[in-house]
Amino acid sequence: MLTGPLIHTCTIQLRDKIGEDSNHAPVYAWIDEQEDVACRFTQVKGKATTGLPGEEILADLVVLLPETVTVTEQERQIVTSESGYAGTYSITKVRPISGRSSIHHYECDLQKTDAADVATIVDGGAAGTVFHAFLDGGNA
Repeated sequence: MLTGPLIHTCTIQLRDKIGEDSNHAPVYAWIDEQEDVACRFTQVKGKATTGLPGEEILADLVVLLPETVTVTEQERQIVTSESGYAGTYSITKVRPISGRSSIHHYECDLQKTDAADVATIVDGGAAGTVFHAFLDGGNA
C-alpha cells in the first residue's frame, strides 16, 4: 500500500441520478462517495494526456491515490480544500500502478472544473451540481 507520501486528503464524488425535472429529464448531482481519502497532489502544468483518439487534454494536476479506492474517468470527480490545490477536478486519465503482485496505487490526471459551466440546485436543503442544465446551453 502507498502510505508515506500521501500528505493530502480529497473526496471522490460520484455523478448520481437524484430525480427528474418537470419534463421527466433525469437530474444528476455529485454525491460524496469516498470522503477523507488520503492522497498526494502534484502540479504538472501543461502535461498532455491522451483523451479520445486524436485528442489531447492538458492536465492541471496529478493525484496519487491508494489502491483501496474506486476511481474511473467517467462519472467521478475529485474535490479538495487543500491549500494550493483547492477546487473540483475532472479525472481525465487513470493509471493503475502495479506492485509485485497487485495494484500498488493509482495516478490520475486531473483537469480543473470551471464551476461557472454548471448550474447548482437546492432541493430539500441539500445542494448538488446538476449536469443536464449547463449554463452555456450544452447537453450532458
